[in-house]
Amino acid sequence: MLDLIEKLIAPYKYCVKTHRPHGIFFPLTVKQIEIEEKDITETFENILNSFIQELGKPCFVHSYYGFIFERDGNFVAYNIIEQTYCYETINIFIFKKMPSGKKIAYDVYNQVENSIRKFTEKIGFPCPVGINHYNDNRFFYLLNNDNFQILIIIKKHTLTYYISKLTAEEMGIRVVPRYHGLVAINFTNESSLDYALNEIENKLNSIM
Repeated sequence: MLDLIEKLIAPYKYCVKTHRPHGIFFPLTVKQIEIEEKDITETFENILNSFIQELGKPCFVHSYYGFIFERDGNFVAYNIIEQTYCYETINIFIFKKMPSGKKIAYDVYNQVENSIRKFTEKIGFPCPVGINHYNDNRFFYLLNNDNFQILIIIKKHTLTYYISKLTAEEMGIRVVPRYHGLVAINFTNESSLDYALNEIENKLNSIM
């Protein structure tokens, strides 16, 4: 499996490490491949697309390890992981069994992504692409246009949102909070999520 992964990421600078998912005192180790690129978002998306073409669509999205692919009894995890303050790298892990921890089915993840994509198109905001939006057992979206910023945090049963006005000042852009709300949802239910996103759209329209 390592040979296949290295073939897929051959155009990029990378190093292979040993990862201990349960700490230094636990004997289990897995292969970790770390990729360093300046344009991390575009690189992440390009490699993800090549993985999907070669390995098929992911089976799960893990709260820490990201997209999980299964091939020949191996599990390949793919995500952007923070190494130190304001420094992130693209990481690939090769497991012999499914890594423990919170995860959701890829089809559920994709359903949430599609709802957000339709929402941003409807309100005229740039669509967030290129990274994994599921982390720490929640979805996180930061949406911006020239005038407003919307932060959306989606957990299994709640959607929290914050709407702020962007104001140009001499020292830069000032973010002025205008509204926040909390909506009960079930993120596995598309209509439930769309209802919550519609509330955000209505509130945004009311303060524009």
